[in-house]
Amino acid sequence: MFLQKELPAQLANTMREVNLLMGNNWTSVCLVPSWYRHSFLELLKYENKSTENPQVLYNFIQVLIKITNRNNNVVPIMVHGVIECKGKYGFQQQ
Repeated sequence: MFLQKELPAQLANTMREVNLLMGNNWTSVCLVPSWYRHSFLELLKYENKSTENPQVLYNFIQVLIKITNRNNNVVPIMVHGVIECKGKYGFQQQ
């Protein structure tokens, strides 16, 4: 299944970008890397499992739902981090 291979790859790329931001010590985004790491590990469990098995497919879907719910607040948290950084470093709009 496409998602079994693609989601871990996309999440790994996103994790790399978030880790670059963490170098700026944004306190509001400190939980995001651990959420992504946990999601990544959950997805890896299904990378090579056959989704032709209905139970495996059901479990995979449940994991996707759990990951979606866990990461539901990432965008507002990252926005807060940008605002925090703007206040700390005084970025100006151009």
